Amino acid sequence: MPFVRPSISTLISRVSDDLNAWLPNEDSRIRRSTLSVLARVLSAASHSLYGFIDWVSKQAIPDTAESGYLHRWAALFGVTPIAGIKATSTAVQFEGTNGIIVPMATTFQRVDGVQYITDAAGTISGGNVQIACTAVLDGDAGNAVSSTLFELVTPIAGINSAIANPVAFTGGTEDESDPALLARLLAQLRNPPQGGAETDYEQWIAEALPDLTQNVWPQYHSANATVPEGAVNVYFSLVWDGATPASVIPSGAQVTTAQTYLAARIPVTVDVLTVAAPTAAPINMTIELTTDTTAARAAVTAQVNDMFQRLAAPGGASIENSEVRAAIARGDEKFDLTNLNADGTGNSDLAQGATSLMHLGAITWA
Repeated sequence: MPFVRPSISTLISRVSDDLNAWLPNEDSRIRRSTLSVLARVLSAASHSLYGFIDWVSKQAIPDTAESGYLHRWAALFGVTPIAGIKATSTAVQFEGTNGIIVPMATTFQRVDGVQYITDAAGTISGGNVQIACTAVLDGDAGNAVSSTLFELVTPIAGINSAIANPVAFTGGTEDESDPALLARLLAQLRNPPQGGAETDYEQWIAEALPDLTQNVWPQYHSANATVPEGAVNVYFSLVWDGATPASVIPSGAQVTTAQTYLAARIPVTVDVLTVAAPTAAPINMTIELTTDTTAARAAVTAQVNDMFQRLAAPGGASIENSEVRAAIARGDEKFDLTNLNADGTGNSDLAQGATSLMHLGAITWA
């Protein structure tokens, strides 16, 4: 039965009843009497204690713990919060008199007060100099498109106060949110290490590339005859950004990072570990909508993208034609699929390659 904190009025009633029972010739319910005041004072103190018990009970369980205690739970199980990243630009342009030096750690700011500093010193030549710079604080607030206007916080003789960035400030991210940290902690608690099970590889990749990976597909000999006995092939994709399907393919540096991290953790029974990026496999299709509107096209595109995110996997089972049609229908019920992956009919299934990852290519709207 769940713990229920009694209300202040309930506690006053209980204390009054107790006082009347202990002092039969007195009545603590008489207004402004000493016992009435005493009953309320004791009830208020008890109510605070009950509140503390209620609060403590929530900290004793990770999924109800508040931020400070959630972080302590995460630390106990080795789940480290992902720190925010400062936005950077490889080229911020300072203009002024030739020969003037822009010092390292020169501070400038955007019109909204977000501040940045130079990563190195630079000498003006030909009227300007471009220097790599970094936001002062972590977070996506430091991201800025190219040609944003900035100004020096403290004027420097010989250097114009107005500054611009030919190259955008990018890469700024916030500290990991408590819900995201809790999700990773619960995933670890629910999937304890199992000596190389699929969930182990998912967790290891997530630890190697925090906040970047979305799907992980280990391939074992027992389930895939193309994988030699004693070997494990691991493919993974990055977080879908909703705009460029091919962007889920990891870079070479990310693959190397994951390979190094996994190599130190795989079971001794694995003789050969291969971590690789899947090959992007765009699937083109021709769709005719009965009511062809911009909104309908957007809805269909979103649903087909969602289908590939759920079902596409290197070496996975074929995506049946009915799945493709069901996804289109969720976007707009009245349609005709006339061509799917150059089949000329729109009736084929989609066979998944052992090393490729399907995603939506081009939709031709007939």
